[in-house]
Amino acid sequence: MQVGVLWSLIGVTTAVVIKQPLRWQEPSKVGMIRQGVYMSYLRKINLLRASSPQRFPNKALDYDREYVSNITIGTPPQEFVVVLDTGSADLWVPGTICDYSCDGKHKFNTDRSSTYVASKWRFSVTYRDESDAIGYRGNDVVTLGGTDEPHLVIPNSTFGLARHLSPQFKKVVFS
Repeated sequence: MQVGVLWSLIGVTTAVVIKQPLRWQEPSKVGMIRQGVYMSYLRKINLLRASSPQRFPNKALDYDREYVSNITIGTPPQEFVVVLDTGSADLWVPGTICDYSCDGKHKFNTDRSSTYVASKWRFSVTYRDESDAIGYRGNDVVTLGGTDEPHLVIPNSTFGLARHLSPQFKKVVFS
C-alpha cells in the first residue's frame, strides 16, 4: 500500500506539462461575409437545425473563433498547420495523392517517412457547412508542436490522407 502511494506521488511530481502555442486566424464566418455567402449559409444551417431531432436546436452562432497550431507527422518530421477542431475527432492532412483540390496546400509525402504504415481503410469526413475531405487512413508518428517548439510525441497515430477536398477548403489557411 505504502509503495503504491509512493509511486503515485513520484508519478505526479514528475509529470511534464507541454504548452502548445496557438495562433488565432480570421474566422471562416468573416470570409463568408466578405464573399456575400454567409446569409445563405446561415439560413441553410438554421433550417437543418430546425429539422433536427434535437429538442432545442441551437441557432447558428459558429465560426466565431478559429485556432491553428503546428504539428509534425512522420520520420523525419513533415510540418503542418492544422485547425484545432473540437467538434471532430478526425486528424487529416492533404496527401501527395490529392488531386487538384489540394493545389497550394502542403502535402504529406508517405514515401519520405520511414515510419509510415499504409492502411486499406478509407476515410471521409463531412462538416456542418457541407465541406468534406475524402481519402485513405494511415499510421505514423504525430507530434503536437512544430520542429522548434515543445512537443508531445504520439507514436502509431491513425490519421487521414486527403485525396480530395471540397471547394470550401480552397481559401482556408491550413497546410
